[in-house]
Amino acid sequence: MTERETAPPSTEPTADAEAVEPMGEIGTPLPRPTVPRPTPEQPATGNPALEPATDEPWVTGQWYVALPSAALRPGRMLARILFGQPVLLARRRDGSVFALRDLCPHRGIPLSAGRFDGETVACGYHGWRFDGEGRCTLIPSLAEQSQVDTGRVRTGAWRVVERQGLIWIWLPDPAHAADAAPPPPAPLPDVGEAAPRAAVQLLYETDIDNAAFGMVDPAHIPFVHSAWWLRRSAEELRLKEKHFEPVEMAGRPGWTMTRHPIRRVTPFHRLLGRQVETEIALVLPGLRIERIIGERHTILNLLAITPIDAKNTTMTQAIWWSMPGLGWMAPAVRAAARRFLDQDGAIIRKQNVGLAFNPRQMLVADADQQMRWWLRLRNEWRAHRAESRPLQNPVTSRTLRFRS
Repeated sequence: MTERETAPPSTEPTADAEAVEPMGEIGTPLPRPTVPRPTPEQPATGNPALEPATDEPWVTGQWYVALPSAALRPGRMLARILFGQPVLLARRRDGSVFALRDLCPHRGIPLSAGRFDGETVACGYHGWRFDGEGRCTLIPSLAEQSQVDTGRVRTGAWRVVERQGLIWIWLPDPAHAADAAPPPPAPLPDVGEAAPRAAVQLLYETDIDNAAFGMVDPAHIPFVHSAWWLRRSAEELRLKEKHFEPVEMAGRPGWTMTRHPIRRVTPFHRLLGRQVETEIALVLPGLRIERIIGERHTILNLLAITPIDAKNTTMTQAIWWSMPGLGWMAPAVRAAARRFLDQDGAIIRKQNVGLAFNPRQMLVADADQQMRWWLRLRNEWRAHRAESRPLQNPVTSRTLRFRS
């Protein structure tokens, strides 16, 4: 597919850090830096002062996954909350996609409560119509002699691009003029412009930082996830050594677990050929890109987090494979992916019971090092933009040792 832009006091940990783990930074608090809430293009009329402020640590100046392309059919629209804002995504009859602020500037009703004719969205309250750029094209109540220029009436419009079977949405920072005309999102490796063979989206009842931690936390897997291709018991934990390097993927800084052989090869992996290897990258704004490479074929597994609001995050999983004739496996792959993500969602809901008391959390030794990297990386991204200087990736070449 070609690109289309269109509580009571909490109890602190009391463990002796020196006795438990000299290198573990026991009890390191997880910070929540403050940033202004980014917004789409402001309407030409209306009251921007009504826009609420926030201190959420969302990474601006990046493309986020809004939807798998297959979730939005021609002539349809979908309402979402993204970045704490109401967003209306719609696909025209010609297949192109656009996104509007899902509020009519007239009386504030969601535009998604109206109708979409395949080209313009009509408000369900007074029939005002808006095109894909957010411009008002019709106000039915106006008399012929009215001097109102409907083209000056706008609702906010978000920049979206569709590629590789995903709809990406740009999160700008109003303080950065360059954010008004960003380059399109860099392509994912190995898959050309093909759409994923299977994709699922789930709601995680947690903020984007905690969702990111789940993508880079090797220690939770044997305790949270149960599947035939994973070890079933914590008693089977074994020591692992993985090497990591800083990486930059076309404007997306992060790190990668360097390529290494897969030790537990499933029948599905054998379809790739011999010498099956994997490498896993984590890059801003929260993309986990896993490549599984064999002599004959490859698998690409993407996990992408997108903030809904301060306490909720969307997790998207999209999977591509190059083996021909296996489209019939897509329903089973989707079911397995949903089960895996549901297990994370369930443990997050249990964690939320404790987090309601605002406890101080700990990051321990090498198993939690990638969580530290996430916090440092997103802080550095924000700092380099605020100071107009080159980004200094805080991740260094390192081998991590942990049991999983």
